[in-house]
Amino acid sequence: SGRIIAQIVVSLGSVVTRAFVAAYKQAAANAAKGGGAAASGKSGTKEAVMDALTRKSGMTMDEACQILNVTKEADLTKLSKVVEGYQGKQTHVLTD
Repeated sequence: SGRIIAQIVVSLGSVVTRAFVAAYKQAAANAAKGGGAAASGKSGTKEAVMDALTRKSGMTMDEACQILNVTKEADLTKLSKVVEGYQGKQTHVLTD
């Protein structure tokens, strides 16, 4: 039963992580095109991305960074490595 609970927790973590990265990419693309928060008068791409992420996910950038154990200044490469790390752990737990 503990193994099943661990698999569920890891699966949910993986889904949330993928959603976060997808939301980040989409928000960055929208901000770069001048849409989303940038169109509403927010200056700077980073602010626009943070506002879009907060609206979409219901959590602040600080909370998301804390969950993923990265800083706000982390680039997409760093976030991808974090996601790959979580996915590797998920595979490890599921195969044990």
